[in-house]
Amino acid sequence: MLKYEKFIVPTLYSIAQLGGSGTVREIEQKLVNTDKMRPKFNDIDGLKNFQSDAAWARTFLKRSGYIDNSKKGVWSITEKGEIVTRKDGLEEIIATANTSITSDRSLNWQGEIITRLLKLKPANFEHLCMRVLREAGFEQIEVTGRSGDSGIDGKGIYLLAGLLSYRVSFQVKRYRGNVGSGAVRDFRGAMSGRSDKGMIISTGGFTPSAIEEATRDGVQTIDLIDGMKFTQIMLNANSGIFYNSDGRIYIDNNWFKQYERIK
Repeated sequence: MLKYEKFIVPTLYSIAQLGGSGTVREIEQKLVNTDKMRPKFNDIDGLKNFQSDAAWARTFLKRSGYIDNSKKGVWSITEKGEIVTRKDGLEEIIATANTSITSDRSLNWQGEIITRLLKLKPANFEHLCMRVLREAGFEQIEVTGRSGDSGIDGKGIYLLAGLLSYRVSFQVKRYRGNVGSGAVRDFRGAMSGRSDKGMIISTGGFTPSAIEEATRDGVQTIDLIDGMKFTQIMLNANSGIFYNSDGRIYIDNNWFKQYERIK
């Protein structure tokens, strides 16, 4: 059995329990609260492995026609998915997995994307991140990235459901390793009084202390986007990565080349 095969059925039923649709965070929280799926996060790698396997399960379910996702990152059950959940069609899902799941795993698209991102010049990576955020629904994106901004690389406005707007400050880190808690504290200090929300995007990961610091009680929460999550955002927004006609993930080399040129 491949690692993420055990995530497939619980993921589908988690979305059903959410009323037929949910964000990645909502779906993962459902999985965490499921007794048989509850992971043991001994370190940051345990969390990253959980998120990676959950993402692969969603990819498989979409390719198999059981779920679909919007550009806003909301995953929903299709008619085919509703049928198997109503009739408890576990055997049908597992049979589909046994015949086609291997070929999906052989395509390490997230690892390939992260490798390409690490090769970009810092300024080019900043502009790529802003492009992805625009595709994901942000407006009035501005890349600052200059001295005097105290670690703030970009700013933008996020419009929630067409009703509420938030000023968001970004910091991007083209890291191979993990970002520590000190970087989170420094960024929070830099954005204090200047933004409603803050976000740190990294090609690497975040230490457990950084994650704890980002959500510490009594201070402004900082959203942490690691490399695996960022590549999934890119896929959801069709930013250089998308599903082709046969349901497989396709990487658009021309899209990336515009950011690989020296600016």
